[in-house]
Amino acid sequence: MITSKRIFEHRVCYVSSPDDTTVLVAFDVEIKNDGSIGWFDTVKERRMRIGEILDDTPERFVFKRNDGQQKVLYTFIPMTLDMYNEKVKHKILMPKTFTDEKEMLAAFEKTKENAW
Repeated sequence: MITSKRIFEHRVCYVSSPDDTTVLVAFDVEIKNDGSIGWFDTVKERRMRIGEILDDTPERFVFKRNDGQQKVLYTFIPMTLDMYNEKVKHKILMPKTFTDEKEMLAAFEKTKENAW
């Protein structure tokens, strides 16, 4: 059971799920005392209940969602330039090529700022 609020340490994460093809990128990941997790995904905010945490390390955060009958697995991995090029770039509407990770992270932050 989650007992305290925690902000995921990474600014931007790659998100994957074998059962939810709508996830891809997460900003401002936050785990709350009520057992929920939330993040901004470049278009909207998401919030869901955590059923079980399977891995909680600096390299990844893996949990099973628990919203009634649905138990979907989600994995958050810190976004790197290699991860962006391999997993994200070909799935976004306006893909960009970045020379380094700092430039990539700045572009994601700008996307977040422009969404509101």
